[in-house]
Amino acid sequence: MANYTYYEEQQHFDGNHHTGVHLKPIPQASAYSLPPHTSATAYVPIPVPTAPYYATTTPSQHDLADAKLKHRIRLLRFAHRALSALLSLATLTPLTITLAKFYATKDTYFSVDGVDRTAWASGTITWYTYLLFATALISFLTDLAVVLSYCCGGAARANKVSHMGGWWTKASWVGEIVIWIVSVAIYRYGKEAVDGKFRDLWGWTCSPAAKAIQARVHDLDFDQYCAIQSSSFYSGILKVVAGLVSALILVMAVLRGRSKKRVQAQGRGIEPLRS
Repeated sequence: MANYTYYEEQQHFDGNHHTGVHLKPIPQASAYSLPPHTSATAYVPIPVPTAPYYATTTPSQHDLADAKLKHRIRLLRFAHRALSALLSLATLTPLTITLAKFYATKDTYFSVDGVDRTAWASGTITWYTYLLFATALISFLTDLAVVLSYCCGGAARANKVSHMGGWWTKASWVGEIVIWIVSVAIYRYGKEAVDGKFRDLWGWTCSPAAKAIQARVHDLDFDQYCAIQSSSFYSGILKVVAGLVSALILVMAVLRGRSKKRVQAQGRGIEPLRS
């Protein structure tokens, strides 16, 4: 057994001195010893940490839930933008065809019962059509820009492009459904007769008065353009449904934000281990 020896001053009697008492160092046994069969040179004390360290943690349930929700939101957001762009285009295309046909034929006259007239109603109202056309056009361009950004630059660039949309982007996420409801409702209202007369493009092409002169009009099929404009209306209805999906995405984004705050709060609550 390896011993560590130290000396302790003790009282010792010596008869040669007149005082009879003096102090003299006397060897004593070691106060500390190593276990048997252990070399003194092999003993290495455990170092004391000089700085606090943190426990390594595995991803918590909050981390996994936050990542899963974030992935779902991105997929749903891309699907919504792609579907929204298609529906906007489906609404925009028939309106464009109708307006193009209107301007191509509005100055063409023919005789009906001895009266020269165009194929369209007298004093035709077009602003109902233009309102839905403008709504669909702006929505389509915005959605297309975001979809292309997702395909080319990922979610980060798509979010940047979406923020650059300004007031229309905010409207598309917060009030898109309201804008489309108003536009579609006005478009549908314009189809109805006022004082027994159909003056809107859609209403006129679907009216009995237009069908009565169809035999005299050879460059315009009223039934065809009635169906074309009806498809714009139904596409607009589907666009409103897509607005509800947008609202769902917004709710999921709020839930993700709350989940992320909980994760961050949990991370700030971790304390270093005490030595």
